[in-house]
Amino acid sequence: MLAAVILSSIYHLTPKNITQTITGMRFRLGQSNGDFSNYTELKIDGAFKKNFNGTREFTGTIMILVGDDDVTSQTLQDVEIKFGKNGFGNIFYDPFNENINNYQLYKGFFTNGDMSSLAILIGDKTGWNSRTGHIIVVPAASREEAVKIANQLTDSYLTHDLE
Repeated sequence: MLAAVILSSIYHLTPKNITQTITGMRFRLGQSNGDFSNYTELKIDGAFKKNFNGTREFTGTIMILVGDDDVTSQTLQDVEIKFGKNGFGNIFYDPFNENINNYQLYKGFFTNGDMSSLAILIGDKTGWNSRTGHIIVVPAASREEAVKIANQLTDSYLTHDLE
């Protein structure tokens, strides 16, 4: 029985390699911004691990491919995201690996248990807020689907629904 517990712990705590490309939506929150949305693609390559205390960590590279003039596609290298129990993760990376003129402030990530669904908060000069902030959600085929997924992912963190 002890061997089963040890083997189970090793299995669940061993980092899982993630290499995936997911299509979703980048949009601005708020009903008045309903026409502001673009398809976005994320390419994720790294390791995702669970810790004894229930938190999770991702280390690797995230490539964000967008198709509009407002946000430039970026590759975030040597990313480290530490997720709390509520699914929110602070992102740590060196923005100076990027062209500073095109720098976007990625305020945080929300994920489900295996990084198959993500919501990425994008800040600007004024920061980020849950009423009009920019967000990327994957996977999603429409803005409506993206808002629904974002609300599921942020449910235990935000005090009201995103729209």
